Amino acid sequence: MKKLLKQGKRLGLVAMAIFLAGALLLGSVVPAKATEEVIKIGWRAVFTGPLATFGVPISQGAIDAAKFINEHGGVDGIEIDMVWYDTRAEVPRGIIAHKRFKSCNPN
Repeated sequence: MKKLLKQGKRLGLVAMAIFLAGALLLGSVVPAKATEEVIKIGWRAVFTGPLATFGVPISQGAIDAAKFINEHGGVDGIEIDMVWYDTRAEVPRGIIAHKRFKSCNPN
């Protein structure tokens, strides 16, 4: 049984290595081009609710990081548009946030 598990792990690692090598080759052959002038980021913030003690510093830090990056020229000159929604660390609110973020994306 242990031998079978070791062989499965090896096979998985080999498959992952092949996949990553292929992705790197494809990425170097086909350069990505920015199609938009704004990078949109959706953030599921936790400002209220039972996990607010932990969520407020993390959420505020992410929002402040986006502001800092924009103040210093953005990402290769492209501005970041951070849209956030307070989920209160609740699954239904997380689903609502996902749907709102999805409707903001034209693609």
